[in-house]
Amino acid sequence: MLNNATINGGIVVENSPVKMVVEVADGTVNTVKRLSANDLTISGSGTLNAESLNVTQKTSYMPSKAAHQRHNRYGDGTCQFG
Repeated sequence: MLNNATINGGIVVENSPVKMVVEVADGTVNTVKRLSANDLTISGSGTLNAESLNVTQKTSYMPSKAAHQRHNRYGDGTCQFG
């Protein structure tokens, strides 16, 4: 929980499946130089000032059944992409 905090270096979570949750306490003013994560939730009713705020959206690719059939080289249900 941020409670009248000043973080000059910032908070950065990169290449991690961790969800970052930042709670900003009511009636506080908080300053973070940089806030960056792949999965970020900010809650609370205080003030959060950030010079840089970055959230990276990640999507996963799952091949369709047709793509699976095109790449099934063995006819035995296995699939090898390459």
